[in-house]
Amino acid sequence: MDPFGEFVGTASIDGASCVHVRPLPANIRLGQVVIHSLNTPESYSFDHKRPMRSIALEPNFSKRGTRSFVCGGLAGNLILHEKGWLGHKETTLHNGEGPIWLIRWRGTLIAWANDLVSEKY
Repeated sequence: MDPFGEFVGTASIDGASCVHVRPLPANIRLGQVVIHSLNTPESYSFDHKRPMRSIALEPNFSKRGTRSFVCGGLAGNLILHEKGWLGHKETTLHNGEGPIWLIRWRGTLIAWANDLVSEKY
């Protein structure tokens, strides 16, 4: 949920990841991230075709024009979505270390949990 309570995000293991507060349209397929505004008709939909486990909206999501969010799931990819002039751009920030279980975005930092545990001696 963004700090102003205008957008809310959820992700589920069955492949449906959503940011919404209204019932989803019937044409929404599993593996999609859907973003809905509480106060406006603004809506976005992204098809990832894989189960999504976690989603984090950028701080002040409702006040920023970039409408950025990060999501990840069982495919093991941490994906940043940013709104630009020609639509949303996807950037893979991390991959190859197992499923993404949890994501948190605070300020300019993004933290996530996956299956890799590093040891330093």
